[in-house]
Amino acid sequence: MPTYSEAVIDMIEFFDTQWASRTLVLQGTDDPRDIPNDSFVRFNFLHTVGNQASIGSPNANIFRSFGIITIQVFNPQSNYGIKVRDFASAILELYNGTVDSEIHYYNARVNEVGNDGNGFNQSNVVIEFYYDNIT
Repeated sequence: MPTYSEAVIDMIEFFDTQWASRTLVLQGTDDPRDIPNDSFVRFNFLHTVGNQASIGSPNANIFRSFGIITIQVFNPQSNYGIKVRDFASAILELYNGTVDSEIHYYNARVNEVGNDGNGFNQSNVVIEFYYDNIT
């Protein structure tokens, strides 16, 4: 069961491994002035809440962490935004019902933004996650 830092690395590596050949992947901390000219995605995550899921002996207590991944999908405006929707659909397929490195991904959905004001069509794919840690 992953620790906080292991879970962060696992979530980033899962998406990078599954997606990197399709478009450029920017991380949430990348400088927004470095906007590419072609399709790209921006990967962000946020831990939201956690709780103690069980009470047991020392070193046998389960602590559950929850959070949200948001993957912003950008494609130059054209063709009614069909390509950005295709990318968003592919991301949904990666995450719906997926468990990887003991991280559970669920409730994946798309929020369509449309014109982002910088010449791109944008959709945001939002995925909820949780993982357990035993201490």
